[in-house]
Amino acid sequence: MAVAPAASRGAAGRPERLVVLDGIRGWAALQVVVFHMLRECFSRLLPELHTRPVLLLLDGSIAVYTFFVLSGCALSYGYVVRRDTMVVRSLAVKRYLRLAIPIAISSAFTLALVLAGLTANRAAGVIVHREDWLGSFLSDPVSIGHSLWFVAVEVFSFAPIQGSLNPFLWTMSIEMFGAFVVFFVLLVGHGAGLVARMALLALSAVVILLIDERAIGFPVGVVLAEMIAAGWFAALRGRPAWSWPIAAAGLLVAEETMRHTSGPVASTWAALCLLVAVLSNAVLFEFFASRVSQWLGSISFPLYLGQFAVLVTVTSRMIVLWVDPAAPGHVVPYAIAAASVLGSITLAVGLRWAEQRAAWVNVALARVLLR
Repeated sequence: MAVAPAASRGAAGRPERLVVLDGIRGWAALQVVVFHMLRECFSRLLPELHTRPVLLLLDGSIAVYTFFVLSGCALSYGYVVRRDTMVVRSLAVKRYLRLAIPIAISSAFTLALVLAGLTANRAAGVIVHREDWLGSFLSDPVSIGHSLWFVAVEVFSFAPIQGSLNPFLWTMSIEMFGAFVVFFVLLVGHGAGLVARMALLALSAVVILLIDERAIGFPVGVVLAEMIAAGWFAALRGRPAWSWPIAAAGLLVAEETMRHTSGPVASTWAALCLLVAVLSNAVLFEFFASRVSQWLGSISFPLYLGQFAVLVTVTSRMIVLWVDPAAPGHVVPYAIAAASVLGSITLAVGLRWAEQRAAWVNVALARVLLR
């Protein structure tokens, strides 16, 4: 298996970006897309989608909470390695546009599809008996003015966005809130010892639990970054006698957590167990650091952003044309789900290209503000 470098190197040869995190994020994004296109769309037509193996493999909730832990880890890792507050200030300045620019591009694409009359999610929702989910999308009034408000403000607030241009972006308010909790903790704790930093993180976790427990993965991610930078997982990967039992235990605990509990805290705990399993085991680590995983990681955000446009147009129209609710069979729903996933990946590649072309705006603004 061709393996990408485990991390980019900074001054003194210390790792500044652990690329394995990108690989994990890529597979988690793909899991969310499959979850939506298959399990959410067709769960009331295909009984096998309710079996325990499928519920575990296609658990979109765990994937989302894995995103949050990964974000906390990625946002803090550069600082943890270098102990330079400029790293934090730079990330803080760029954070809004880092999220808003891709959201604006994908939302403009979805808006164009809606205005062109290409959506069919309401009719499709009736056919697959998901009026409560697929049929409920895009219920808000559609206008350019409201779309601009959604992209600039609403998507980052805690307001309900179920009927908006992209209800899957409820995670963005958590991403923004969690990121600035991380930045605050890193800046306030700068220069403090390990015990003081951990106490500050514990305090931030309590505050998050009181405000919105969905963001609890962010301080957990900071702790994970500290452990990675300290070399704990690298040492385990070099000791198979330890790494395999720890990885197996992490997977088992995650599975038992998903089986018996639910909610943000339980999902975050399961996500952490899965990440520990990957980071502790050389085989799993190399898989998520491989070139395929890295490529998937490079389109993970546009993949997450673009899936909704595919769902309400291409997926929904295929359902309307080809699914017989009285006798849906198995081939057609699975074929539609597979085509929808491929369509989402194709769109993600295009959105990624557009995102890269527009990234100079964020870079230029950061240079001006950080002078």
